[in-house]
Amino acid sequence: MENNEFQRKRVKSSSSVYSLLKSDLQKGCLIPTIFLALEENTQEMTDNEIIQLIQNKKNKLIILDGLQRSYTICDLLNSLKDQPLLIEKVKKNPIRIELYTGINKIGILYRMLTLNTGQTPMSIRHQIEIIYSDYINQDISGVKLIRDIDEFCPYNNGEYNFSDVIEGFII
Repeated sequence: MENNEFQRKRVKSSSSVYSLLKSDLQKGCLIPTIFLALEENTQEMTDNEIIQLIQNKKNKLIILDGLQRSYTICDLLNSLKDQPLLIEKVKKNPIRIELYTGINKIGILYRMLTLNTGQTPMSIRHQIEIIYSDYINQDISGVKLIRDIDEFCPYNNGEYNFSDVIEGFII
């Protein structure tokens, strides 16, 4: 879940929605699709080769949409650690996955922006930051740009919200 530098932070609100999702998972309900990306191109591969590639590169999978659902699944499994039979039942539930392969940075950003409109949509601030993400690593002497996912606010001289700086140039 840490493979996508453009992904937003974990959402702490909407606990009732995620409680319902946990309950649905325990009942065996299908949850909305989780969208993943893998940079490797699989055009010339057979289905079995693609499955093998995914298993070999599982640490390189990028979550485009479904991060909050993924956290909820992990939270549920952790909360059931004393109930191995229930854990196995939950793990056997099918999960719908859509996988984009051979996708570049622009494709990742486009998919993230178009897919993240569901239960907890991506903030406008975060959308602006990922669109202009190439500029975050520019060395500007004495200036520190703080992203929404950094989880702290600018406090000192020379610290600025990245999205505020971007808006200043756009307007």
